[in-house]
Amino acid sequence: MKDCVQYLRECGIDCPIYCGFTLAINGATEEEVNELFAMAEEAGGTVWQKPQWKDWGGMDGYSGYFLDPDGYPWEVAYAPFLRLAEDNRLLPKRKAEV
Repeated sequence: MKDCVQYLRECGIDCPIYCGFTLAINGATEEEVNELFAMAEEAGGTVWQKPQWKDWGGMDGYSGYFLDPDGYPWEVAYAPFLRLAEDNRLLPKRKAEV
């Protein structure tokens, strides 16, 4: 398995540390991701990568990465192929989608 730090650097993300996991926030739209990301920056987050559209193995997604003030990595993402509840929790696939 490729080293996570190496993978992030290959993606153009300057990764000063890596603690073995990335926390994530799901947005319901591209605009919501931009709003959440701006809030993180205003609260003292350090930008790794501004949100942008990416190919996630044949499925497009929109995401960006930042470090919180304690140095933990976060992803803020919108994935149109995922089902979200009104509070942005991930929902399981419908039986017809399985």
